[in-house]
Amino acid sequence: MEALSHRFTCFSRNRLRTGRALPLLLAALAACGTPGAGPATSEAVRTGGEPPGIRILVNVPRAGFLSVVIEDREGNRVRNLVSGRWVDAGPREFAWDGYASGGVANERRNGMGFRYDVVFRRVEPGEYTVRALLRDSLDLTLAGSIYTNATIPWHLPDASGAWLSDHAPPVAIVSLEPGTPYTGARAAISAELSEAGHSYAWLDGRGTKLFGLREGWHGGVALAVPSDAVDRRHLYSLVQTPDRWVLRGHVGKDRLQRLYDEPGTLAADRALPDVTILGDLAVVSVPSTSELLVLRLGGNARQTRLLSRVPVDRPSGLTVDDRGSLWVLAGPNLESYAVDRRTGTLTRTGTVRHGLGRPQRVVFRSGGFFVSDESTHTVVRLSPDGAHGTIFGIPGGLRSGPYDPSRMDYPAGLAWVGDELWVAENSPVLRRISVWSPDGRFVRAMYGSPKYGGGGVVDPADPALVYYAHLEDKRQTRSGIAFRLPLDGGPSRPEFVYLHPTDTGDGLSFPSAGPEQPVLHLGHRYLLNAFNRTPEGQTATAGIWMLDEDHVARLVAAVGFVGAKAGQTWPAVERILARDGGTRLYAWSDLDRDGRVSAAEIAFRSVESEPLTISVGQDLATIFSDFSRLGPPAIRADGVPVFDLDRLETTGPGRRPGTGDVLDAGDGWTVRAGGPIVGVHTSGRTWHYDNPWYRRGQESGLSAGGRLAQTSRIVGFPIPSAAGPLWAANNDLGGLYLFTADGFFVAELGGDHRALPLLGAGNNRSTRREAGGFSFDWETFWPTVSWAPADSTAYLQAGKEHASIWKIAGLDRFVRLETSTILVTKSQLDGLPDERVERSDDAVVPR
Repeated sequence: MEALSHRFTCFSRNRLRTGRALPLLLAALAACGTPGAGPATSEAVRTGGEPPGIRILVNVPRAGFLSVVIEDREGNRVRNLVSGRWVDAGPREFAWDGYASGGVANERRNGMGFRYDVVFRRVEPGEYTVRALLRDSLDLTLAGSIYTNATIPWHLPDASGAWLSDHAPPVAIVSLEPGTPYTGARAAISAELSEAGHSYAWLDGRGTKLFGLREGWHGGVALAVPSDAVDRRHLYSLVQTPDRWVLRGHVGKDRLQRLYDEPGTLAADRALPDVTILGDLAVVSVPSTSELLVLRLGGNARQTRLLSRVPVDRPSGLTVDDRGSLWVLAGPNLESYAVDRRTGTLTRTGTVRHGLGRPQRVVFRSGGFFVSDESTHTVVRLSPDGAHGTIFGIPGGLRSGPYDPSRMDYPAGLAWVGDELWVAENSPVLRRISVWSPDGRFVRAMYGSPKYGGGGVVDPADPALVYYAHLEDKRQTRSGIAFRLPLDGGPSRPEFVYLHPTDTGDGLSFPSAGPEQPVLHLGHRYLLNAFNRTPEGQTATAGIWMLDEDHVARLVAAVGFVGAKAGQTWPAVERILARDGGTRLYAWSDLDRDGRVSAAEIAFRSVESEPLTISVGQDLATIFSDFSRLGPPAIRADGVPVFDLDRLETTGPGRRPGTGDVLDAGDGWTVRAGGPIVGVHTSGRTWHYDNPWYRRGQESGLSAGGRLAQTSRIVGFPIPSAAGPLWAANNDLGGLYLFTADGFFVAELGGDHRALPLLGAGNNRSTRREAGGFSFDWETFWPTVSWAPADSTAYLQAGKEHASIWKIAGLDRFVRLETSTILVTKSQLDGLPDERVERSDDAVVPR
């Protein structure tokens, strides 16, 4: 009864989401195990008779999480018997069935990923070694979050957590007067596209998020409230979908009502559309067709009518002055219109030349017009005759180097909230709402959200500094910001922009996200793309950027492949080493420091293998997925690394090349993730860990009880512990796996979203967590682990709609137990088949 009670208590704590299949429910129950025992198929629970199979005895000095492995006399892994299971103190007996695992059969596609069947082969009689590792619980404590202005950075059931969109910057903003149904809200903001974040957020007068909303992928490109009366729709949004645009009205704070839609697109030549509400009329600017649409609003789409289409040259922003006149940004002009509210007729009454390059939005206040100009990255006050007055922001936009908050980046939506001008900056890098005083001074800003799946790496020499690279679209693929986490627990702020899309050089075409991983080597600070090239890792090009004293990252070296099957090759090198049907390994160094690739700077050699996955180590040595390596480069006085391809060592085992990320894990071990996880020691010893569902797949087994599923990429350099170096691999189910360099499964940080409560479930605002008691949510693509010698702390960055930094506690509470040996006799193996196969299609319940 005690065991049954434990399992149902565990299940109720880690309940599955409604609607999941029965096999996963059973898997969740099996993952809980029993007190002092692992899963029934891994650990025998004595009931008076002898455990089946070969008896393994481990003396456990204290209760904790136990991992047990079996190795042959040469030190090669034979079986991972127990992986991170809770056991009580005392002698513990396990049963080994006499089979070695690690064989692969029937490897096949599984949606976007792969799966394979595990082959178990009967061992030979002889002596085997039993090794065990015991740990206490691991705990996570929130150190802070970057790119968020929310009090709680993750989603909460009341929609108050997290910040805004994960796929787009803020583009629209509108002020809300007291008395609207949005209690306490003084402003609403929106972004065009969102997947895990919110498309809309309602803020108080200080910019604190009160609640948010997401309905489908598409949010508002423009927002409006009635200019002269409160009607039954208190907030309106203009939404662009792939094939049509929609005008929606917000009913309360949790529902959108479609009021009108048309096929086609609204924006053109980066000019943004807009909408304004005049009583029961809506006026929509459509830059793509150079017209204004006047709509008579009804309660739904059937009742809303199109009254007129008015030709206007490239209209964008709309506003209404204090006399009820409509003003339109139209190409180089600001035009005024009288509105007949009975017929919906617009009559042009005046034209003012504004002289702005690419105006986006306009608001009227105190007899003047405030216009956001994307060409100068400023907001300009215009008098009614077109004269320029106060300029908000330093012209020229965001630049690489130390962060200057007085520089806007692609200003768009505008609103006066009290006596402050709030600006939604449609920036692919900065992603902020900036706040300005009436005389043009910068006051404060709200930043975020991060890209879908999180991101960021802690600087080992300065743990309060976090490097963050974007990866969303062409404008922000190679950009990066360093954020400062304040010691008082307040919101993070940008410290410097180390990479900006306007930077020049061939590095702009580098086939990777911007670099994130900092390395201090021989007195120079470098940034690598070693762990954030793609969500799945596994690319054939590695870059090394050097961070100069001006805080600008410049690509100075690269190692990669070109050839017919090279995949993500670098065009700057490929145009010189033209494809000829073969594959070439190259090393490039920016010898003249001009940011350009020339033939004289490239060393190359032909290779017989297909392109391999590449990793760069902390000494800048290059490691390949066949376990060959290119020794550390020479470092010139100016810091530029120079590789010697004659130092390429090709003595690795070369098994299954190109199937996963590779890492120098420490203590002489090199590991490769992807299919079966493999470790190779400089002495020739090897270990393996079964990984039958790797990459993002479909219907994988549950990630629990030490069973791996949907592994994607290695997430950082090794971190020290009492058990030696630890390294981690991500999964796309809401957690990541922690291993020792010599192949002990340590823990899953986070866990499978199908069996564990999400971070923030039940309105939980706790910032301290047991590492295995919750899920970060599926498709948390960009977690990282890092070690900071500056404060002797291990850090985890993890989050889906947020980028939160967690301190990992408990790494000093590991014990390697005394090694023992067992003798396997022929009689113990008699009658066993030579091999058996465990099909990944069938193995849903963890063993």
